[in-house]
Amino acid sequence: MTDQFSQSATPSTWSREKIFCEIGRVLTSSLILEEVFDTVMKLIGDYFSPRNWSLLLVDKKTERLKFEIVMGIDASKLDKVYLEKGEGIAGWVCETGQPAIVEDVTKDDRFSPRIDELLGFATCSVVCVPILNGSNEVIGAIELINKIVPAPGGTSSESPPVFSDTIDVPFTMLDMEILSAIAAFTGIAAENAFLHQKIKDTI
Repeated sequence: MTDQFSQSATPSTWSREKIFCEIGRVLTSSLILEEVFDTVMKLIGDYFSPRNWSLLLVDKKTERLKFEIVMGIDASKLDKVYLEKGEGIAGWVCETGQPAIVEDVTKDDRFSPRIDELLGFATCSVVCVPILNGSNEVIGAIELINKIVPAPGGTSSESPPVFSDTIDVPFTMLDMEILSAIAAFTGIAAENAFLHQKIKDTI
């Protein structure tokens, strides 16, 4: 699992055109899966400004979800922590293959507080989308938690946001649509990387 504790989300000034251009550049520049996932997740943080965000992959043997990349928190706290099949919003997304957006997790039965309790964190809103491979099978999910909007005067362009001076707001349907498109491109890149590695292993 990649530890990205030092990477803080910054208030987004990116256009949709820029994020898709950057995603396209990343996905065509590497066939190393870890590099693709890592760079995509950094771009997602810059664009959406989530407080925490993660990429989870489905374990084919157990069907549990593994936290492959975690950003915004100390990733070591989720080392060897799995979500059971269907657990939480990410589990529901992977089980159904459908994206989900939740403005208030306290009003959604799909939400599991287990990870919050483990981290001492309070999830308010979530947007989560599936990652599909070339066969349209779910291989994982990208989940964003608590969108950050800086309070007036709370941050500057020279420094990262101070979390105590920020305001969390719900994600939007547009956020979900854009994240779904990014996840679709990421799934294709992952499939290419898997095939590339498989060919290398046979040589």
